[in-house]
Amino acid sequence: MISGSFEARVEKHAITVPQWVALRTLYDAQKITPQEAAERIGVDKSTFSRMLDRLEAKGLVTRLAHGRDGRSFFVALTDSARALVVTIAKEADTNDALFFGHITPQEEETLRGLILQLLKGNGWTPKDRAKKLNH
Repeated sequence: MISGSFEARVEKHAITVPQWVALRTLYDAQKITPQEAAERIGVDKSTFSRMLDRLEAKGLVTRLAHGRDGRSFFVALTDSARALVVTIAKEADTNDALFFGHITPQEEETLRGLILQLLKGNGWTPKDRAKKLNH
């Protein structure tokens, strides 16, 4: 329910939820190598490379020369992507508020902690989350 509602909000901006995760990660990193970005997001390098190509075609990311390594490059958000991240982050907050508005903030924190504990106790890792996002 929360995921479907957020997915609809994100798709209004012509991006997917996995692309949102990538943009949000790049927003925090300023500039980062594709390898580092893939690791932070929890996807393999080839998956991130395909995502990078799509985001670049939309004018949301740019490749910057590495400087020390002519074969490598950094990835950074464009100005329009930085603005988009701020917009979608506000929508994510609104989406969360609507979904969790029926319980107190303390109950929400407890719920999130219990769910994370259950997931980790059953072998879940952040990489598993990213794999789900990519399918």
